Amino acid sequence: MSAYDIINETEINFTCKILDISG
Repeated sequence: MSAYDIINETEINFTCKILDISG
């Protein structure tokens, strides 16, 4: 797993959390 994959996955999880809170 590359650093990019980890960053990308973290970003997706972060976005999902924001959507869960707002939606």
